[in-house]
Amino acid sequence: MINIFRKYFLLLLGLYFVSGSVLAQDWIYTTRPGDNLWGISKTYLKSVTYWKKLKEYNSVNLPKRLSPGVRLRIPIAWLKNQPEGVKVVYTRGEITVVRSDGSEVKVKNGDVLQVGDKIISDDNATATLRFADGSLLLLESESELLLDSLSAYESTGMVDTQLRLQRGGLETQVVPLRKSDSRYEIITPAAVAAVRGTRYRVGVDSVKKIMRTEVLDGKVNVANKKANQDVKLGYGTLAEQGKPPLVPRKLLEATDLTAVATTIRKLPFDMTWPSLAGALAYRVQIVDTGNAEAVIFDMKVSSPAITIGEVADGQYQIKVRGIDEIGLEGRNGRATINIDTSLAPALAVPEAATLIIEDRKITFKWQSIDDASGYQIQLATDVDFKNIITDEKINENEYITTVSQDQNEYFFRVRGLSELHEQGSFGAPHPVAIEEHGILYYMGTVLIFLVL
Repeated sequence: MINIFRKYFLLLLGLYFVSGSVLAQDWIYTTRPGDNLWGISKTYLKSVTYWKKLKEYNSVNLPKRLSPGVRLRIPIAWLKNQPEGVKVVYTRGEITVVRSDGSEVKVKNGDVLQVGDKIISDDNATATLRFADGSLLLLESESELLLDSLSAYESTGMVDTQLRLQRGGLETQVVPLRKSDSRYEIITPAAVAAVRGTRYRVGVDSVKKIMRTEVLDGKVNVANKKANQDVKLGYGTLAEQGKPPLVPRKLLEATDLTAVATTIRKLPFDMTWPSLAGALAYRVQIVDTGNAEAVIFDMKVSSPAITIGEVADGQYQIKVRGIDEIGLEGRNGRATINIDTSLAPALAVPEAATLIIEDRKITFKWQSIDDASGYQIQLATDVDFKNIITDEKINENEYITTVSQDQNEYFFRVRGLSELHEQGSFGAPHPVAIEEHGILYYMGTVLIFLVL
């Protein structure tokens, strides 16, 4: 079956690269042994009588005898079951869709894309797409993808997906195809990648007309007019326009992320990892562990280090992979991190807190907080802090104030502030009492300095 599939597949390649682009509003059916226009019309079209239209539309001379591998163009409007759209399940950054009529719209989560749509991702923007059969595709930043053909036939189990990657890169996870006439293909100017259920990545250099393919699970057939290559798990290949695909080579091993901090308390965060043998660059991705389809960060870097900033608190998986000298991206190293930039309560630990009093001039000191770049101190006449008489933001863990002659009982509390202007929780209120003879004492086990 694999050899037959490959034979038919190679018959199609010439048409792909001569035509340049399939008509967006046509579905392309590739004939199999025993096919005729009546049977195709009965199975897929609105009526068996459409065989005459199909004959004229494709200039078929012998409708009863169709050779295997013939590509029939079928207007989508003739189909019994209309193609199901592609759902946008997650976007980050600016994603634009250019419709077949030339109009442009910005994409948001939940949007449905149709045949003929072109998806364009900006710098540091990604989009995750879900197809009718459950297959997933992550479109990387600075990429352009055209949806050529999207069909799913529940009655037959057939799936037809044809995508044209014009620049950039993608990673896709394809649900195993159940029928021999099912198809999932990614076309680039250099070659075509065809699968029957696997997980792999495809990238294209639109200037040099080079396609890269990296297989993460299963097997992918990469072919152009010159030759074809089967690429197995853990291997990759390059295909340049006008040249046969390279013999598959082993992908780089996973990067070592064991030393990456598991908890990040402060952003931006500088992350480093050991250099990987054979890697000239790296790709870093951050995925929300609560939503595996949400890639919130995707960047290529030239050294084993990156600065992470402006990421919401939560749990994430970091994926880092090396890129070799010919541009193939290797296996992912993975690490789970928790980002928590909320500061711990700024508790004035009794053993470390001091109060110094001279008349009604009071100096407050408290334990510094490692993550704090500043502090907020409040002084009130009630333990609930409904009557606040002092509310100051300062840089040091010391504050001096002079209190009124009319009040001898106060409460103070402190909390930390981060460089990003985020606030920690206030520590517990601490009471202060001033006796009429001028001696101040602290209600607690704190060390007291009295200056008489």
